[in-house]
Amino acid sequence: MRPTRLELRGFTAFREAVTVDFQGADLFAIAGPTGAGKSTLIDAMCFALYGSVPRLDRRTVAPVIASGVVEARVRFDFTVAERAFTAVRVVRRLSGGGATTKEARLESAGEVLAGDADAVTAGVERVLGLGFDQFTKCVVLPQGEFQRFLHDRPSGRQDLLVRLLEMDVYARMRGEANSRRQVAESSAELVHRRLQELAGATPQALAAAGERITRLAALRDEIDAARPRLDALTVAQTRAAAAAAEASANCRRLSGLLVPDGVAALTSTAAELDNAATEAAATADVRAAAVEEAEEVRDALGEEGGLQHLRSAHQQRAQQTDRLTKGEPILADRRRAQDEAEVLVRAAVTRVEGAADALEAARRDHAAHTLTATLVAGEPCPVCGQPVSAVPGREAPPALSVAQAALVKAQAALRPVEDALATARDARVKAEQTLDSVRERLSELDEVLVDTLDPAEVEHRLREIGEADAALVTAREAERAARRAAREAADAARTAGQRRDRAWSGFDSARDKVAASGPPAVRRDDLAGAWAALAEWSRGEASAQEELAEAQRDAASTAQDQLEAVAASLNTRCQECEVIVAAGKPARDAAADALAAAKVQCARIESELAEAQRLRDEGAGHSERAEVARALAGHLAANRFEQWLLDEALQRLAEGASVTLRELSAGQYSLAMDDQRNFVVIDHGSADERRPARTLSGGETFLASLSLALTLADHLAALAVDTEPRLESIFLDEGFGTLDPEALDTVAAAIEELGSHGRTVGLVTHVRDLAERLPIRYEVRRGPGGSTVERVER
Repeated sequence: MRPTRLELRGFTAFREAVTVDFQGADLFAIAGPTGAGKSTLIDAMCFALYGSVPRLDRRTVAPVIASGVVEARVRFDFTVAERAFTAVRVVRRLSGGGATTKEARLESAGEVLAGDADAVTAGVERVLGLGFDQFTKCVVLPQGEFQRFLHDRPSGRQDLLVRLLEMDVYARMRGEANSRRQVAESSAELVHRRLQELAGATPQALAAAGERITRLAALRDEIDAARPRLDALTVAQTRAAAAAAEASANCRRLSGLLVPDGVAALTSTAAELDNAATEAAATADVRAAAVEEAEEVRDALGEEGGLQHLRSAHQQRAQQTDRLTKGEPILADRRRAQDEAEVLVRAAVTRVEGAADALEAARRDHAAHTLTATLVAGEPCPVCGQPVSAVPGREAPPALSVAQAALVKAQAALRPVEDALATARDARVKAEQTLDSVRERLSELDEVLVDTLDPAEVEHRLREIGEADAALVTAREAERAARRAAREAADAARTAGQRRDRAWSGFDSARDKVAASGPPAVRRDDLAGAWAALAEWSRGEASAQEELAEAQRDAASTAQDQLEAVAASLNTRCQECEVIVAAGKPARDAAADALAAAKVQCARIESELAEAQRLRDEGAGHSERAEVARALAGHLAANRFEQWLLDEALQRLAEGASVTLRELSAGQYSLAMDDQRNFVVIDHGSADERRPARTLSGGETFLASLSLALTLADHLAALAVDTEPRLESIFLDEGFGTLDPEALDTVAAAIEELGSHGRTVGLVTHVRDLAERLPIRYEVRRGPGGSTVERVER
């Protein structure tokens, strides 16, 4: 796997979108101050590939989302054996807390290879040949741990190797073997207990069950042979008992048949009420005929409305004539009153006119006083036209005052007589209008009454009509009374008839109850006679039915005795065959149940015999598996197999790291193990001198630990999957901060040597001198808007 491009946004320190171009970067450094986000770039690659971050729990992804944003997005382009791939993942916050990584895809050459988070992880594992744990140990090397591994005590080195090589799987295998041993032993014990439960399933028990089936089959056949006689006796006993019960019931019915009280009176009453209803209906018909006769008389007299109209017209003419006679003198009086009022008005008008003339003469005599009354201060004078400066004060002359008072008095006297004249005139007009209306109405009435009956004839005709109407009302009332009496008589007759019908129904019901015994025929017009004949017949028939019932009871008792004798014989045979017959249960059913139970028991014994053989075979298998699991657990004990594996792995690790160290140190150093399982360095520049690894300088220690890390990475990759792993890149994260300048030269040379072997080598460090010695470095800087990355080439 070689990285070609990394895009991330909202991922931890990288709040804004950042793109890192790895094209042509076979040997590079990721540099920057502590906390800037250098290791975050390695975390982003791991997240894009596997959906997890090495420094977090694999199920925890929410912390990778930058503060203040809702999602983090990573796109990682890489190649495997020259084939290009793209892995994209998005982690999004959830409203209830936590985060989701469902959105993910893996593409190659425009084809979507996987479309969800789990499928992308599985696809990456197939492409790289490495799982998450193997990738983080083989590609992102734990170089810092191998410095401790180089100098640690044997026990500490063994613990680290167990963890890195995942050799705890053998402890889990040992635990699984012990668990399987316990399961197998428990299963064997259960089989043993079940076999003890089946101890009764023997060939002897099977033979006894077969013999019992034979005996019970014979018993069943014997009972079946006796069945026809039992059935015949049962039928005979049942029929005789039924016949006895039927005869007894007939006797009880016949004995209970009695003539009801009042049957004769009921018949005569119904006949009397029928006659009365007929007579009442005839009377009603007579009254109806009288109504028809009265209606003919009334119809012959004609309608009353025209006569009433003539009567009203004659009455109105008499009234109008009387009003005319009385109104003419009143009109003459009102005309005289109007004439008198006119005379008084003319006299009063003459007096007013004289007073007015006298006042006018007085005003002429006293013109100056009159003019003074019209002057207004400041206004022009009507005579000279000059403004009036002040109105002169003068008293009115006596003659002028007298003339004015006379005029006022004459005018006051005029008003009452004028009012009286108006009243008289109105009264005269009203009287004239009233008489004109009366004369007009009289003319109208004369036109209506011309060539009609006189008032006396009208009154005579109206009296005849009134007498005919009264006669008709009386006739109709008589008819209604007769109809009511007829209905009441009919209701009484119908009620009596219904009682008679119910009585006949009672008779029919009583006769039907004994119809099976053949009662005699009766006349339907004589209820009392019918009852008497039926009662006499029932007494004789009841005695005959009692004799029949006694005879049938005797026959039923004889059949029952014979039936019980046969049943007792069969019960004795059932007891001999150990068949229990419960009370009320037929012997045949008990024998059939016992035979079925015997067959079930025989089949159960056969099944249990087969089950016992199967359990013996199964128990042998459980015992064998328990023994194998016990032996495997003993072989996998920590002081045996695991220790051997650790010794072998440590020896192979030392051999492989020695080869790598000689390459990185230009042939000067190699590694070996002493008898106490401690690392020693062979200095080929000093006559192959052996000395402890603790004597190495800082740069030499880095080379030795790096050799161990690379060797273990190759070993882990070989163990990861069946397919060949693609280890085309390695990343070294930190571990260089304590090196002096001379050691840094050694480390730089070693890293350049790693890059020359065809691998992409990435170095994560905050040591600027080391980063600047590599051909490409990526400067990671932290700013207010998040971290940024700049590619710098030397």
